[in-house]
Amino acid sequence: MAKRSRTKIGLNDMKKLEKKHQEDQKFLRQRLALIKCEKCVWFNWNKIICNDGICKPYDEELELPLYRNKDHINRLGVAKIYPHTKEVIDNALKKIH
Repeated sequence: MAKRSRTKIGLNDMKKLEKKHQEDQKFLRQRLALIKCEKCVWFNWNKIICNDGICKPYDEELELPLYRNKDHINRLGVAKIYPHTKEVIDNALKKIH
């Protein structure tokens, strides 16, 4: 099985403390907070990749990365987040109908 991402980073090196991950997203969250939109929905994938205080942007069972590069998910990543994304979209659609 692949032990490295396309960027040649070892999977264990991809792990990040959730606190650091949240810190890295600080400016993104600040920008999103400025958007005043009652119909907008935030997709928070942290609960999918982060648990026990560690964010693992790879599938532990398959030992394959969920990201194509630092910022973009790959097909496996899409499959992993799909159930959460569908749930968020379904809930948003219920609010507007």
